[in-house]
Amino acid sequence: MAKVSPIELIEHHIEKVILAICALALVVVGYVWIIGTPRSLEVMVNGMAQSVGPAEVDEALARASSTVRQRVIDLQPPQTPQPEYMKRVREGQDKPLEEFPSLVDLALPGTAIADAGPGKIPPVSLTALVEAVPAPGVPKGRAQWERLRRQVGVAAEADIAAAHVAAVYPWAELQTRWQDILSRTTIQDEPAAWRVLARLQARQLGGTWGPVQSVTMVARPLLDSQGVAVEPPEIPEYDGKNIDQITRAVQAWGDESWQLFVLRPEYWPIWRAGVGWVDWRVHLPEAEVGAAIEHGTAPGRGRARPARTVKRRRPGVMDAFNEGGMDFRRPTGMVVAPSLSFQEVVVPPLSEQKEAGAILLWFHDMSLESLKEYRYQLCVEFLNPLYGYEDFAEAPDQARTKVIQSPWSEWSAPVSVPKPTEFFLTGAMPRTKMARVTVFARQLGQQVKETFYVRAGQAIGREEFLELTDPASGQTEPVSVNFATGAVAVELDFGKPIGNRRTTTEMLFLDEMGQLRTMIDVSHMDKASDAYRTYVDLEEKAKLGRQSPAGAGGPENGPEF
Repeated sequence: MAKVSPIELIEHHIEKVILAICALALVVVGYVWIIGTPRSLEVMVNGMAQSVGPAEVDEALARASSTVRQRVIDLQPPQTPQPEYMKRVREGQDKPLEEFPSLVDLALPGTAIADAGPGKIPPVSLTALVEAVPAPGVPKGRAQWERLRRQVGVAAEADIAAAHVAAVYPWAELQTRWQDILSRTTIQDEPAAWRVLARLQARQLGGTWGPVQSVTMVARPLLDSQGVAVEPPEIPEYDGKNIDQITRAVQAWGDESWQLFVLRPEYWPIWRAGVGWVDWRVHLPEAEVGAAIEHGTAPGRGRARPARTVKRRRPGVMDAFNEGGMDFRRPTGMVVAPSLSFQEVVVPPLSEQKEAGAILLWFHDMSLESLKEYRYQLCVEFLNPLYGYEDFAEAPDQARTKVIQSPWSEWSAPVSVPKPTEFFLTGAMPRTKMARVTVFARQLGQQVKETFYVRAGQAIGREEFLELTDPASGQTEPVSVNFATGAVAVELDFGKPIGNRRTTTEMLFLDEMGQLRTMIDVSHMDKASDAYRTYVDLEEKAKLGRQSPAGAGGPENGPEF
């Protein structure tokens, strides 16, 4: 039997040895690097670093995160409630003396109110506030035919009959009464006018006054610096929670700009023949309105203000228009004597009038009809001081009443609309049995006249063409003027005795209302009579109408307003 050498034995089994070595190496690697890996991670747990294996990393991190979260919660400061500062401020405003009952007697001397508990403010009665509101003074009005233009670039409107009515309101009397009623509250006691109301009566044919009618007033809008109409502040309805919003709105409404707009609404410039566009206040009545402001005593204040110097000037064309526009947003308030001299009395500003104790107010009415007579009365509505203040009111519904109305004033003296035409007997021709009649009419905002010759049975006046200057365009051209008076001459007496062996011409005529009337020649009229003064006034105005107006013009060269 052959003998095997060691080399052959190794060669024969070498692959088995290598395979066994690899298997052993694989077992060692699996144990060392997979089953018993030496790699670890340090994780902070409870403030200490700990080594954990890869399999334990997630659990260790979760435990550490939970520990940190709990510590953050444990270390938070205690929650302190936030004080309701605005509520405490409001309570302090509504009940300023509640925490100090002893101060009530010190601040408000007098007999203690029996039904008011310690530190309690007695409620305010709406009835007491209403009864404390005085009525306006007796109004005075003046009606005129006017020609105005409301917008640049638009033709002037036809002549209209308009009345401007003014009155004096005893402001200090109202303020003093309300101060006494509201003295124990924190409510603003400065009155704020809400609106002016007016009504009229027209005289009927029988001489009695007709039914009372409300006046629809007109006013030039309040404009901003860009010429855009400004809307008035809106005062919301009280819902029990919006007292702050109401307070701000009332303060805005009480601003002098809006109070002027309410109490003294503006009007458009009017055309004055021979002068041009002038301030409408040339038609505002004079009488006691100016005197009450200039020399009045402050009612309820117990002191008289010194008489102010009346500043008068003779206005011409409204130069302020041509120089860039007159600002009507802050009216100056002029009271003008109704005369051809246009002597103006400058009324103090509203703030000064309030300090003096009486304020001037007015309104405008364009609803008049020719040949009618009217009378006016007015009242003023004020914002209710209790509006929104339930804590001070006797009853919650009294805090929801927005306005308080003053009593109505007395009726004004009658205001007559001037006739569109007036005529006078200015001469006679006995041989031809004719009378010369001068008729005055209005056209294009100016007084014009024409002469007619009439016999008994003929109508007085008719349509004629005259050369007139249109204030809108500045052009002079023939214009049709209606001089028809509606009157008819009935009889002419050329030898009417008037005393001292003198005679004159007398005309018996039927007027436009169907009434028989008489008229004598103006040359023999009493110079102090109303008829003669009217004739002289119309003659002067007719002369102005023939003069070249300095302020006429259209959009290119006319006044800017």
